[in-house]
Formats: sequence, C-alpha cells, structure tokens
Amino acid sequence: MNDIGNNSAEGNGSKSKASSNGKSIRVFVADDFKPMLDTIVGMLEPHFDIVGTAEDGKTAQEMIEHLKPDVALLDISMPHKTGIQVADELKKQGSEVKVVIISAYDDETYTSAADKAGAAGYVVKTRMTETLISTLESAYAGNGNGLAH
Repeated sequence: MNDIGNNSAEGNGSKSKASSNGKSIRVFVADDFKPMLDTIVGMLEPHFDIVGTAEDGKTAQEMIEHLKPDVALLDISMPHKTGIQVADELKKQGSEVKVVIISAYDDETYTSAADKAGAAGYVVKTRMTETLISTLESAYAGNGNGLAH
C-alpha cells in the first residue's frame, strides 16, 4: 500500500543533487497512482535526495512531519487527505516544508486552492517533464510562488 522506504539515489553517478548553496535538496513524494509515483521518483532521483514516498495523504502527512524534507511534492487528489489538505495542515502547524502540488488539473480553481493552502508551487502532470525540477528548485529557494501551470 505505501512505499515508505528511503529512496535515496546517492552515488548513482548522475547529475549533481546539490542546490546553489551546496546542500542536497531533500524531497518527499506522494501520489496515489503507483506507476505515476514511480515515474516521478525516477525523474527526480538524479537531481534530488528522495527521502520517502507515500500513496495516500494521511501517510504522507505523517511521514513529512517525521522526515522533515525540504520540499514535499503532493498529488492533489489522494485517498484519506488531498494534497491541498496536507499543505494546509502543514502550514497551520508552522511547518517549514515547502509544498508543491502536482495535478492532472490545469484549472484556476485548483491553483487558487493550492495557493490558499500555502503551496509554493503547482505542476500540471502533462507538463511535468518541462516544469517539475525547476518548480521544486524554486520552491526550495523560496523564489515566490512557483504555481507553474
């Protein structure tokens, strides 16, 4: 049900995973569709330290609170809690984790809801190959709102 292992890709010989300050960016990924979760992790591993994954919002929130990643990439629509609900609850708790929402929906209603929940970014799945890495890096750097849609 949940892939909660550490998926770190250290030493894989691929591109540097260090941010501009030399620190590796720690990313948590949650998506309820396992093939999509695996695809996203595969895209991100060469660039980021993947500290964990989950397939539902409740587990994602619990793991984020425990692991304290730099950035959490959350699917907008998951069982138990949506990515927006998790982002909103993390914001209310004063969490420093930067949340980026990933969604199949390219609609102002969803981007507005993500913004209100405190998300630092929004990526549409159909354009994730072009925007996902840069949106995560921008969210980590705190460069405004990376609501890329």
